[in-house]
Amino acid sequence: MHENGPDRRTTTVAWPPGEEPVADPGFVLPSRWKVARLLGRGGQAVVCLAEDTELGEWVAVKVFHPGLTDAARERIRREVRLGRSLQHPGLVRVFELIESGDRLAVVMELVSGGSVASKLESGPLAIDEVVRIADETLGALAFLHREGVVHRDIKPSNLLLDAGGRVRLADLGLVRRLDDGGNLTRTATTVGTPQFMSPEQIRGELAGPPADLYSLGVTLFHLLTGKAPFEGASEFEVAHRHLRATPPDPRSRRPDCPRWLARFVLRLLEKAPGDRFKNGAAALEALRRRLAVASPSLRRRVAVAAGLLVVLGGAGLAGWPRWPGAPARVTVANDTVVVGDTRGNERWRHRFGGVVQSAVLAEFMAPGVPAVAVSAGEEASGQEAGAASIQVLGNGGDPLTSIAAVRSDFGGVFPELSGRVNPPLLSVAPLDRAGTPALIWIAAHSTWYPSVVGMWAPRVDVPPSPLLYNSGHIVLAEPADLDDDGALELVAIGLNNPLGYQGALIVLRPFRDKQQATGHVGTSPDLLGRWLPVEFARRNALVAYTPIGQVAPPWKLRSAGRSGIVIESDAGELRFDAAGNPIDSALAGRGAEPRQRFWSALGRVCLALETGGDAADIRAFEEEHREALAEAPMRLAADLMLARGLARSGRNAEAVDRLAAATRATPSYLDLWLRLGEQSAIVGRHAEAFAALDRARAGEGIGRGPIDPTTAMTFVAALAGERGWLQQAYARYSPESQDGPNRVFADGLAAVWAFCAGAWDDPALGTSREWIDTLPAAQVLALWLDLRRGRSADEVAARAERLATNPEIRELAMLLRAAALVRLGNTETATELAGRALAGLERQGRVSVEAHVWTALAHRVAGDAALAAGDGIAAERHFRAAAGIAPACWFGRRR
Repeated sequence: MHENGPDRRTTTVAWPPGEEPVADPGFVLPSRWKVARLLGRGGQAVVCLAEDTELGEWVAVKVFHPGLTDAARERIRREVRLGRSLQHPGLVRVFELIESGDRLAVVMELVSGGSVASKLESGPLAIDEVVRIADETLGALAFLHREGVVHRDIKPSNLLLDAGGRVRLADLGLVRRLDDGGNLTRTATTVGTPQFMSPEQIRGELAGPPADLYSLGVTLFHLLTGKAPFEGASEFEVAHRHLRATPPDPRSRRPDCPRWLARFVLRLLEKAPGDRFKNGAAALEALRRRLAVASPSLRRRVAVAAGLLVVLGGAGLAGWPRWPGAPARVTVANDTVVVGDTRGNERWRHRFGGVVQSAVLAEFMAPGVPAVAVSAGEEASGQEAGAASIQVLGNGGDPLTSIAAVRSDFGGVFPELSGRVNPPLLSVAPLDRAGTPALIWIAAHSTWYPSVVGMWAPRVDVPPSPLLYNSGHIVLAEPADLDDDGALELVAIGLNNPLGYQGALIVLRPFRDKQQATGHVGTSPDLLGRWLPVEFARRNALVAYTPIGQVAPPWKLRSAGRSGIVIESDAGELRFDAAGNPIDSALAGRGAEPRQRFWSALGRVCLALETGGDAADIRAFEEEHREALAEAPMRLAADLMLARGLARSGRNAEAVDRLAAATRATPSYLDLWLRLGEQSAIVGRHAEAFAALDRARAGEGIGRGPIDPTTAMTFVAALAGERGWLQQAYARYSPESQDGPNRVFADGLAAVWAFCAGAWDDPALGTSREWIDTLPAAQVLALWLDLRRGRSADEVAARAERLATNPEIRELAMLLRAAALVRLGNTETATELAGRALAGLERQGRVSVEAHVWTALAHRVAGDAALAAGDGIAAERHFRAAAGIAPACWFGRRR
């Protein structure tokens, strides 16, 4: 095999006419390569064995399937260029890129010894062989990482074996340079193979060298035991376990595995990138020295445990007995927590830097050893998710440990939202009739709707764990004995925004041991089709979820027990059986299972609609669950979820029909009008959309208030080019009738309309710009206006890149950066950014009218980038798409 030298060039060739296609209909290789046979077929490409007749050598040719997007084609070109520049004995070499029309093929070195995956077919590998594979793979990774490159798809099938059995790392299709910035290291979607992906890849975060080491850890575990560390019935379930489950010790499945090797593999499988090795070179050194030192996370746990033993030992022997009375109460005064004893004496106080939200006292750690849990933070803006928002203090206020109430990415459940959360509300709940205490908290997003119910119970080895992610604010969670199993439940009450801005009665089963804490976290039912298709089970924290209608808070849990649950509200008492069924429902007295089946079935039918299901699926669901649908709140929830499922599949006209029928049946449910307005706008019925949104804003029923429909009305007015509609939309927010904040909100809506209309001299786009804080998109639009008025494109691109770290405005900020890069002549990066933003906005724009409008903007930017790059055909396609969506907006007007 010749070395990769100057004679290997990236070429663009014309396919010779008349030759028979080989392995892939419609595709013919140039005459230089003579195809012998098909080697393999995958979801993206086929791989053929071919002879290079000019050089007289055998090669592998990877032929991509047709239909690649422009962004995908450019990504392949760039990755081939990168792959050709990498020379190492442990890598499969990339020779050439072949292009013709919309087809791409890559010529690569042929490695003839099969893959490590094929060796697994006969069972786990010998220990020495696993160590050798690890050593050789890490040698290749050390080279890549030293070159500033991350592979991102390490798995057994990408570890090929040459004739001598040496590992050759293949498939550089996902490699990225670390120094290429957000353009190459961050994507709008996850990349890799789900069973082998690192937690940060699953979350769509930056994938550095530790991501490759995690994937290698999964691979080595598989080689040692014959199975992956995390398995499940679906990719969703596998991803969930990668994010949250503790990997088993390889020795539990492979007793002859050396202890050092097991520890080495577990170090690679740490959840946090910083707890793995820094890069391939560091891991290789540890492997060769048999030095699988404990990870930083294990050292932290040991240190905490040791410190806790010291604290508890000191408290038991000296600290606590010195108190005249045991700690019995805790009070909060602004930023200070005060602990008193049974005699009313103050024992100690502790001052925090911010406002203390709440504090509770219980024997969390051990019987007879009181501890205080404190929630503190900045009252106005909250703090980043993942921060230690709960402090646990021992004797005299000494810190014992700290807890993050919400994980750094808000659990991965709400990826479209920023991660700022308010300080959590704390309470104590007994886990059983013996009174074993658990710390319970409710943490809500600082700006938007979601909230989390979590728990921590160290006496039964339950780590800090989420019990429920809810699409709305939970306002209380109190313990109750609802059955005769000897354990207590939590009864929670809150809102659910996507299910019609309804109240919800929720029954949770707290985790009672570490094994249960690795089970499925509960999610509100509207998330079944987007996060995990959860089936209710004993290991699932969620027992019952019952919408109670558009009943306004405040709510109070009057009583909860085996005889039932009673909620007090301004509308009167609401009564339920112990399983959360309304007492006047046909499901009353039949336990939790019928409603659980309803939610599971609804989640499945919504998923089916997104993948081609039809009206027959809906009819079958409605026939099976007539009794549950007889409850008006359940009917509302089902209509909204089914409409969303239809919309996500692109069947927006069907979603309009369903919502319109629902508004005729229950016109007082304002959220039906809101969703009908958005869907009508997406299908181009602007006047009908505006009328429905106006009904949602001004109706007499209970709903979310006027802000959401008024905002949607602004975007509909922009789509239609109707300034009079804009005036009607925010008339109630005019300066004459409203206070300062509402006036600023109205100004923000006017600025959005002016931007979309291209009314650059409109006073709404004035210099004061108080409106920037009123809408998430406004800060991007203000910067876009600066670019149009002559601000440095370099400066705008840099600021837009920073704004893109906020998931709420990520795609819009990417478009702004792309627009600035077009001005700078960087059409390659601009094209990729616009393509990524367009892909995300097209998905969102099937449900959200705002995202629908920005989809047209994305087409315009993509068209501008294509035109600047000389691709007039692609540019015309994008301009035509933008005009079809938003002809009245500046970005939809034909060039």
